[in-house]
Amino acid sequence: MNTNSISNPISNGRQTEILLAKVLLFGLKISLFIVTVGGFLFLKQHGAEEPPAYAMLIGQINPIKISTILDGLRQGDGIAFIELGLFLLVATPVMRVGASIYAFAIRKDATYALIASTVLVILIAGLFSTPR
Repeated sequence: MNTNSISNPISNGRQTEILLAKVLLFGLKISLFIVTVGGFLFLKQHGAEEPPAYAMLIGQINPIKISTILDGLRQGDGIAFIELGLFLLVATPVMRVGASIYAFAIRKDATYALIASTVLVILIAGLFSTPR
């Protein structure tokens, strides 16, 4: 029996998958909680307002800045909490890829660590690129 797989749970492929699934579940739960808090705050702050009379909804590209979210969180703005929760929801798979890189590095699997690193670079570039 290999004692290394007992002392290091990441060296076992099945345990690695369980760990990565827990990362996703944790990110989902935290995001859900923050969005829910933001929703309640938003309703408390704006629930009595008359909704706009839209004839047609037109989507707009409105880039969100981290500094704007942080300022809104300090002011207790419900929309800022919702934006943070959605940001964390999008960041959760990125964290999973980062955890995968770590797991592959521990297992000394250079090929998959390189592939996961490439995926991470692509994800981060896509998240921080601005639409034209």
